Amino acid sequence: MRSGFRGILALLLLAGGLAVRAAPGEVWVDGRWNGPANCGGHTWQVDAFPTIHAALKAAAPGGVVTVAPGRYIERLTIVKSVILRGPGAGVNPNAPTAEDPFAANPARGDPAGEAMLLPPDTKLHITEGFLVTIQADRVMIDGFTLDGDNPALKDGVAVNGVDANAAAGIGRKDGHNQEIILTHNILRNFTAAGIYFQNKDGSIPLLQQNIIAYNRIDNLPVNATVFDADEYPPTQCAGISLDQELYQVLGNTVTRAAVGINLRWITQGNPPLMTPEISSNALQCYITGISCGLFSDRHIKGNLCPTSPRAMLSHNRIRIVPEGPTRLIRTGISVMSVEHTSKVLMSDNDLSGGDAGVFVWGSFSFDAGNTVILGGTIRDAKYGVWISNYYDKLPYPVDPTKVILSGVTILNPTVAGIYLDDNARGAVEVSAVIMHDTTFRGGPTGVLVQGECALVVFLPGGAGAANFDGQTKSYITLQGNGSSFPRSIDISAVRFQGKRRGEMTAEEQTALETRLIDQLDDKRLGRLY
Repeated sequence: MRSGFRGILALLLLAGGLAVRAAPGEVWVDGRWNGPANCGGHTWQVDAFPTIHAALKAAAPGGVVTVAPGRYIERLTIVKSVILRGPGAGVNPNAPTAEDPFAANPARGDPAGEAMLLPPDTKLHITEGFLVTIQADRVMIDGFTLDGDNPALKDGVAVNGVDANAAAGIGRKDGHNQEIILTHNILRNFTAAGIYFQNKDGSIPLLQQNIIAYNRIDNLPVNATVFDADEYPPTQCAGISLDQELYQVLGNTVTRAAVGINLRWITQGNPPLMTPEISSNALQCYITGISCGLFSDRHIKGNLCPTSPRAMLSHNRIRIVPEGPTRLIRTGISVMSVEHTSKVLMSDNDLSGGDAGVFVWGSFSFDAGNTVILGGTIRDAKYGVWISNYYDKLPYPVDPTKVILSGVTILNPTVAGIYLDDNARGAVEVSAVIMHDTTFRGGPTGVLVQGECALVVFLPGGAGAANFDGQTKSYITLQGNGSSFPRSIDISAVRFQGKRRGEMTAEEQTALETRLIDQLDDKRLGRLY
């Protein structure tokens, strides 16, 4: 009886033209369409639309929205699982080479072939200024151009010949997303970030993979407010900014930004079998290439997490460009507040320019191995690696910092290959363990150790802990800081110009002593023995 009633009801609905149509699993968008006779053979206002907003509203959860080339002046809020596919889907906008890691792919970028999303009005605050806000899980955006400069709007921020009218391209503030894929997109001319995600509640479990891969991000206006900021690193003008969120960040290019990738407040353990990886990105930045800050196994509610936060930074090409005066240090990679059992591994990166290739502050652990630099090349920086227990833009640490360097090559620093910086304000050790033939070539000084709480350990094994070659002033310098003076250091595992001290002739050992600044030069210093 009940099934018969349903059948009769269905017939009545059909007869009255009231049949309920299921949401389509695939819809199409073309800004040139204007009615049933001109919608590419699809059904007008069912699976064919002139705006992306209308198509997103009509598509079934988990559906696909395919967008044709054209200019789409609209802000989007995605509230359901969907694949948003542009004409550049699957085509990498980057074409890096050994000579130019920042090169663009000429097959992308022509406005005639791109689906270009532009802001309809000027909104420069990060809370409301996204072009695309993602408020759902399982969302993929592939193959679009998002441009924060709408030439029809004249009330934005002028920079490099454009007028930026939006804060960010894609992301979400004060929310949490899982299973997000952003790939093969071009994002440019935003005032805060190309891609920005902030998890409002850091205690929400991070269970699924998120991926940001093969995007091209350019021209984030950097002004005096950013350069003169008291916060380090700056949180504005970052190509990709991730706050309490875990993402794989792979193969992206960021140019003309204050910060390339900002990863901060990772305050709970990683899911099993997942290590957030920042890999094979090309970053040309004014202040910092990659910033990793506030990794802790105690999340914001204070309890200890069962697994440790960790990250892998590998095979990135980072160039620091000294644009504009700034009170901030310029660094290829900055690692700050990596605590307890948390870990950051830097592997085979190519870094150049700035005040430091790698800057480490407040990195301490229970097993003394949470910050590791493995392989790679650091060139033409003031300091190749700067390890410090004090920086006036950061709070004063109370725990020691230890960094492991293995097989790293440091070329032509303008001051020193490694700088162990104890500011003599308290017993907070800063130390480096150097092993596996780490190479120091060129520059005035190989290793500069300053202050009583600064220490280098050269670990024997293999070809030797380190090799120094071509320094113009000294291989190793111990230096006082006020009334604080470094301790003695064993250099028996170190090679100088290819030889260990025990392999040298008497004349060669005498010549070596002129390149070692220690107790022989100042009785208050430790020995290099």
